[in-house]
Amino acid sequence: PADRRYRTMGTTPASWCTTLPCRVPALDDCGIRSISAGQWHILAVSESGAVYSWGTGHQGRLGHGSEEFTHVPSLIDALKEVAIAAAACGAFHSAVLARDTGHVYCFGDNAAAQCGVIGVRAVESPRRVLLPFDAKVVSVACGREHTVTLTQGGEVYVFGSGAVLALGLGRRPRTAIPLRSARDFIAFAVHVGATHGFALGKWRSVQFALLGHLPGTATTSTGASRDDSEAATRPEDKWRCRSLVFPATADALPLDVTVPNTVSDFACGSAFVVTTGFAASAGGAFAV
Repeated sequence: PADRRYRTMGTTPASWCTTLPCRVPALDDCGIRSISAGQWHILAVSESGAVYSWGTGHQGRLGHGSEEFTHVPSLIDALKEVAIAAAACGAFHSAVLARDTGHVYCFGDNAAAQCGVIGVRAVESPRRVLLPFDAKVVSVACGREHTVTLTQGGEVYVFGSGAVLALGLGRRPRTAIPLRSARDFIAFAVHVGATHGFALGKWRSVQFALLGHLPGTATTSTGASRDDSEAATRPEDKWRCRSLVFPATADALPLDVTVPNTVSDFACGSAFVVTTGFAASAGGAFAV
């Protein structure tokens, strides 16, 4: 279901809205592998690494070099030479992740520096965000006014507005330069809500392995490998992890959260976090 006023239906408008799922014919032959939705815009990534966007174009969030609205999914020409692995939509900006290089490109509203660009209020075409040490990114997520990236080494870098304490860096107004957050943890998954973030990881002093991987090495869910000669041998231990949510304290620093089971997946809503996992006999879901 979507509202046609903001061109999010992906079809030629005939009425203002619909309450039933509607096929998007323009993407029938594109081989779409993933999709991300913002408040009033949508990005879709194909198997070949092409990116299509549609919806409202305010601040350039569609990546077409203008603020034009579009009813029908349109290829982002500026990214045709870059194979994209994933896309993320914030409320008013977007980010995409390059498949081969791990580079992150952002576009859209930059009033809070959420596109990682200094001195520009709107980024109408994709621009690469430079991370310290040219770190390779394996996951990217967008909040309302901030962006979170996860590197191959399990490090979390954030940029954008800190006014709502979503960066996990303490109280600060904003930053266009990616800064390290959750330094005490090796993260292997991150999600964000509108004004908060949630990461799954381990204390850096603890070695770990994921379920199903051979002893001797540990492979994260994002594909990063690390030596782990003392990997846990019990399957239930291999997924046991700590969760940290930010902001969660008065100082807006990441808080270690104990979830009453072994976490397998999680997601962020506008103002809450839900996790799923398995216990000794059954799975469950928990809200934080």
